[in-house]
Amino acid sequence: MEPYPIIIKLVTGTQGMGVILAENKANAESILEAFHTTKEKVIMQKFIKEAKGADIRAFVVNGEIVGAMKRQARP
Repeated sequence: MEPYPIIIKLVTGTQGMGVILAENKANAESILEAFHTTKEKVIMQKFIKEAKGADIRAFVVNGEIVGAMKRQARP
């Protein structure tokens, strides 16, 4: 299975600010290189086409889930 597209988010971003969709590996590398030069910290995640305004976020440290939460967007 192809791992793209992926979402690249600024750690400091909120409410959709600092969120970029990378359609392929070349896009992802370019985006990550740009953020690396500015020393920005980012999160990468799998793109899910339709989540109906909800998602579950799991926090993984050293391969182990250490926390999780459900997020529900406003209508």
